Amino acid sequence: MPLRSGLEAILVLIYCPGSSGRYGEEVRGITRLDKLLYLIMKETNLGKAMEEEFKFEAYDYGPYSNEIYDAVETLKDAGLITVQTGQFLDYREVSDAERIEREVTLDEDRIPLTERKLEIYGLSDFGMKAGKKLFESLTPEEREGVKRIKKKFNLMSLRELIEYVYKNYPESTIRSKIRETILSESKFGAKPAMKPFKREEEDFR
Repeated sequence: MPLRSGLEAILVLIYCPGSSGRYGEEVRGITRLDKLLYLIMKETNLGKAMEEEFKFEAYDYGPYSNEIYDAVETLKDAGLITVQTGQFLDYREVSDAERIEREVTLDEDRIPLTERKLEIYGLSDFGMKAGKKLFESLTPEEREGVKRIKKKFNLMSLRELIEYVYKNYPESTIRSKIRETILSESKFGAKPAMKPFKREEEDFR
């Protein structure tokens, strides 16, 4: 049974085991959640349901969908997902777009580690049951596609995850403020040759 919405895609993603092998492995930070869903849309057969609900666009830090924030709140209010505030594991981990730019400067003294916080997305007991049902309804190919992405990218440093997205989907970086910084030392190959984006004065996004 194909997924019917982006809400179901979030449940499947969080339920799916990652490199820890544990079902319900949490996703740390909204930026990581955003990028993982983007990769599922691009690299698995589940993209159709997601494309109709999550309108990804090139933004300050790469592909971004405002609808994901609304979907998270909907799932939280329904008692399906849990959102906890945690601390950063190290200075390479960031929780939102506003901190990525500071992170890539490698100015680790600017924000003390103990003051950094991020949201951790997990599943409630109810959410685990719903996620399991949805995950098992997928075809073996679809399940393997989601597992591959979560296993490879969920515990990867956020900077490396962003590098991968930027390298493989350069069209999503045309407005990025950090494209040159991220791709200049990319581990995934040479950066794509693209003209710099010029922000218009009326664009306050």
